[in-house]
Amino acid sequence: MKNLKNKLKKQGGFTLVEMLTVVAIIAILIAISIPMVTGALDRASKATDVANVRAAKALTSIEYLTNTSFKADEEWAYDALKGKLVAAAAGDDVTPYGKASGNDGNIIWVQYSEAEKAVQYQWGLPGTSAPTGGAWKTEIDITGLEK
Repeated sequence: MKNLKNKLKKQGGFTLVEMLTVVAIIAILIAISIPMVTGALDRASKATDVANVRAAKALTSIEYLTNTSFKADEEWAYDALKGKLVAAAAGDDVTPYGKASGNDGNIIWVQYSEAEKAVQYQWGLPGTSAPTGGAWKTEIDITGLEK
């Protein structure tokens, strides 16, 4: 028993092997967690884009149905930061934000299409007074609703 106590008193810290083992375990845990965090951030970014598109389309529908000066086929930019529609002429004043599947700093353009009887949207670059081209996407059909 006396020898064991002396041995424990002489041992002052961890050995090099023990420290390397702990560092290796921590490195493995970090290597496993990084892809999980990255995937969660990507999913959150896509969910934000979906929510912003939904809000832009809903706001466009409300404006079309309640605002008598709102014209069909007129393009509007959705300012996600302020949660409001901005006229196309003032589109460069819109605060852009990242789009999950595209370039950083995009804005959402929305319009009510008289021909389609639906709210349409597309992604565009900031600093422009109109969408940058591409097909309008239609997902909300408000046929039958009267102004």
